[in-house]
Amino acid sequence: MPNMHDYVEWRGDIPLSAMPMSDVDNLVLATLSFINFEGIISPSHDEEPVLLSTAAERFFEDEEKANENYGFLFPTKDFMKLLSAAAASERFKNIGVSAYVNKIDYEGVEQFSATTFTLPDKSIYVAFKGTDDNIVAWKEDFLLSYTFPIKAQKSALSYLEQAASRSEGKIYVGGHSKGGNLAFYSSAYASDSTKERIAKAWSNDGPGFYRRIVAGENYSSVKDRFVSILPEDSVIGRLFDNEASKEIIMKAEGKGLLQHNPFLWQIKGGDFIRAEKFTDDSTVVRRAFRKYLSEIDGKGREDFVSAFFSLLEASEAKTLTDLAKDGFISIPTSLKTIGELTKEQREMLRSFVAFLAALPVK
Repeated sequence: MPNMHDYVEWRGDIPLSAMPMSDVDNLVLATLSFINFEGIISPSHDEEPVLLSTAAERFFEDEEKANENYGFLFPTKDFMKLLSAAAASERFKNIGVSAYVNKIDYEGVEQFSATTFTLPDKSIYVAFKGTDDNIVAWKEDFLLSYTFPIKAQKSALSYLEQAASRSEGKIYVGGHSKGGNLAFYSSAYASDSTKERIAKAWSNDGPGFYRRIVAGENYSSVKDRFVSILPEDSVIGRLFDNEASKEIIMKAEGKGLLQHNPFLWQIKGGDFIRAEKFTDDSTVVRRAFRKYLSEIDGKGREDFVSAFFSLLEASEAKTLTDLAKDGFISIPTSLKTIGELTKEQREMLRSFVAFLAALPVK
């Protein structure tokens, strides 16, 4: 089925100046934010943007970057193909790339990365990278179940304000996975002057927020510009509440967590292929997660997250790829931490480890 690659090939000859930003263009830029532009694009918001065509040329000249492993969750070849095609297309090659920030803090538990794309009309698309292969990134995602705001959300707000202060015109904001959550958070909590310039914010299968946040004044004040894009068998994007003025449920290849991969999202012409509703499996997972939240208080969630990631850290792995080398079998299962959990938490931990062990690694 046609996907993002087909879209760039089909729509690539039409510049953004002739046909403005679309929901699919948002996905392309959000996905390009996963590219490691370190050493190519300055982290400073004061530096002039580098054309995407130039950034790509410099990227592929660096053999180490061109062959970098992006982890087993999303095939590296897809990122390389997307960057190459987008940089060669009339639609994307003249987009400016600037302020590439990539931060991993193992002790402070934060994974944050963002890129600013300047469009031909001088508007900007602020792209927040989603969860990557680092275990610390997944730990921070788990913190969403009992912490608000997490550190990446604070960093996203600061980044958006800096990008706004050094630009003029419209502001678009978006991201995939956790990046979508950061897009909505930063837009909702931005200053009034920044918020007024936000034309649209996209969450591409990103986890949502607690009901009290969604119902709050900050979120409500900009919700009319929020677009939530979700595959029909979504898991990640249906965690918590993710209200938006426009919700797109679309077809994707694979099932369950595999549909989180943006390269599997089905696109025809200039739009996503719509699905009538979420699958029953997606709804079952959503209900199960809500039941978990209702039955375990914040302290219980914190204890579980601490215990689970103590297991992962004891394996000395830094990434999911490290863990996947042995099919997750090498994760220690008899640490003292397990004995300190309640019966319910131990059962949850066993179930989750079993789930990880069953994940395909190729």
